[in-house]
Amino acid sequence: MLPQSRALEDSSADTPGRARFASEPLAAIGPVDRSGSKRADRDAGGQVVRGETGFGRRHRGSASDPESGVSRVFVLDRGGSPLMPCHPARARRLLGRGRAVVVRLHPFTIRLRDRVGGDAQEIGLKVDPGAKTTGLALVREDGEVLFLAEIEHRGARIRKAMQQRRNYRRRRRSANL
Repeated sequence: MLPQSRALEDSSADTPGRARFASEPLAAIGPVDRSGSKRADRDAGGQVVRGETGFGRRHRGSASDPESGVSRVFVLDRGGSPLMPCHPARARRLLGRGRAVVVRLHPFTIRLRDRVGGDAQEIGLKVDPGAKTTGLALVREDGEVLFLAEIEHRGARIRKAMQQRRNYRRRRRSANL
């Protein structure tokens, strides 16, 4: 049989006599071999492992990550009128305390249950038209970017579908010779 890589599982899951409680992070246990000694550099097959667990690490695409395109959460008042966007951490607190409900997921929008009206600043829409994609940005007067988005044009998909249609037609016409 050809050599295969091991399953992507924490090595402590197969260690007899060692249980992990839900409140205990995986990093606290670490990789352990059958003898009970800590081995963070090699697994049972002798392959080098990196020991990454994912805890305490920010992943790309987080809502507060500026490169992800979503740096703010849209907010509506009780009547549905738009207010200024807020930071994702503030939105989580409002949702956790029951002061807000989720209205839409894309773009993520919440509605406040206890607030009617409020001061809203002027927000500008910046558009960057391109050949394949169009960039959109919502910008405050002081230049702070509140929201980024890219719209991918359908031109390439339409061209591909028309090419496929043409090929099917040519195949039909040349098949009955």
